[in-house]
Amino acid sequence: MVLYGASAVASLLETLLSALHLTALGILPLICIFGLHTGKYMELLSLELDLQNPQNLVLTLGFYGTFLGSWVGAIPIPLDWNKGWQQWPIPVVIGAYLGYSSSISIVFLLCLKKTIFK
Repeated sequence: MVLYGASAVASLLETLLSALHLTALGILPLICIFGLHTGKYMELLSLELDLQNPQNLVLTLGFYGTFLGSWVGAIPIPLDWNKGWQQWPIPVVIGAYLGYSSSISIVFLLCLKKTIFK
């Protein structure tokens, strides 16, 4: 979480809760489907999973969407706007949810396109 702008010591509860959000969105679905098979995780990280399979597509894009969204969400934290939503970890968690939602929407549209234009 330090990579997203968290202090190593201050805001410990907020950091823990934001880590739980990121885990629930990006990692928990992987554990539910793949279990603890590390080979599948390596395939996911190296983008070697069969992305023609909708389940793999949802898992892969959900994972990358969550963490890319949270990374982008961390951008406004150091800016000096003094807004309430700018405080740690609000933008990171919002970015994670937006990234996950966007990636799942992309999967939905791809599957819809595949179904309609068979």
